[in-house]
Amino acid sequence: MLAIIFSLFVHFPLSADATGVDGFQAGIRLMQEQKFEEAAKQFETEYINGKNFAALYFNWGLSEYRLGKKGLAAALWRRALFFDPELAPASQALTFIAQELPSQFASSDLSAWATFQIKVLDRISLNKLLFLCWIFFSAAGVLLIRYWGGYTRAIKNTTPL
Repeated sequence: MLAIIFSLFVHFPLSADATGVDGFQAGIRLMQEQKFEEAAKQFETEYINGKNFAALYFNWGLSEYRLGKKGLAAALWRRALFFDPELAPASQALTFIAQELPSQFASSDLSAWATFQIKVLDRISLNKLLFLCWIFFSAAGVLLIRYWGGYTRAIKNTTPL
């Protein structure tokens, strides 16, 4: 009896959608057919439905680029790199589109901290930064121990430090 009641309230779909094709694959098919506006709408629908993966953002950015929306394409490719930093096509696309974007977004008017962050901190991994901090901490510890030893000897022998 409980199984019959349970089956009335639970609906198990037989396929991903009515056409049997995943929405992402449908967007890829639309891009292959040169229907970039429809493909962009399909990828946006997939995003709204809660799908977040690097290939979705990369292909969505590619279709937006083909529609002439270069800023949105760059943002989508950056989002793809957020999900998969090793996605080479997205990084190559960003390198390519950086030459086409307006130069008003150049880093010439950044603050000193932002410039330091872009030029130094973004290029150093956390492990390298921790190793560098360990070296400085060790050197400071050695110097402090030598100072305390010299200070103690100076007081004990009543000589100048």
